[in-house]
Amino acid sequence: MREKITRKSLTGERNGKTDWARVDALTECELERSIAADPDADVAVDWTKARLVMPRRKESVHLRIDPDVLTWPGSRGKGI
Repeated sequence: MREKITRKSLTGERNGKTDWARVDALTECELERSIAADPDADVAVDWTKARLVMPRRKESVHLRIDPDVLTWPGSRGKGI
């Protein structure tokens, strides 16, 4: 079974179902009203109980691997 691959472009190309021409045409006031009316856009987040959690440091792991093991994935062709 082949899995579905989603590709993203770094060129600024916009894909999807959003009507970007309509969004770009909105004024700042209209955009703010639209965001305020959106129930999923919860902008009133209470940060008073937030706490900073630092990630644990990484462990250094060293492996000795045969060269044929490292070259095998590339020898199978692109995308395999």
